[in-house]
Amino acid sequence: MKTLRDILLTGRVVPSRSNRLITNIGKTTSDPGYLSVIQRREELRQAVLKMMADLQLDAIVHATFDYPPGRIPPEPLTIADPAGVGDLGNNRRLAPLLAFPALSVPAGFTPEGLPVGIEFLGRQFSEGRLLALGYAFEQATHHRRPPMTTPPLPGEP
Repeated sequence: MKTLRDILLTGRVVPSRSNRLITNIGKTTSDPGYLSVIQRREELRQAVLKMMADLQLDAIVHATFDYPPGRIPPEPLTIADPAGVGDLGNNRRLAPLLAFPALSVPAGFTPEGLPVGIEFLGRQFSEGRLLALGYAFEQATHHRRPPMTTPPLPGEP
């Protein structure tokens, strides 16, 4: 393989990823609209930073997903609508869009026993504070529970 296009056209990339990436092939930073996207991203970054400063927040905490997860079929490459499986209710896009650090931690379980998480979103270079907040949350709640199918790590009971 010599290009990203070659890789994406193999049919061996999950369609939802391939579809998103292939729309950008051949585009450059000099394309019309690129400057607008960058300007809107910076406006959003500044709005979030201002809100965090005004409210004296170390982090913004939110659910990683706000919709129950879909069942993944045995063969993911055959999904007719791949966006519907993994993207519905996905709230994990803000951190990469802003280029801010974020940390997801376990926050409990659904009535069906599926894990639920929350994300701590912080300002740039606040990774240490996010780790401290996430650790404190985990220690206070004890929501982390390994799957029943996971064998114990060496040294664990």
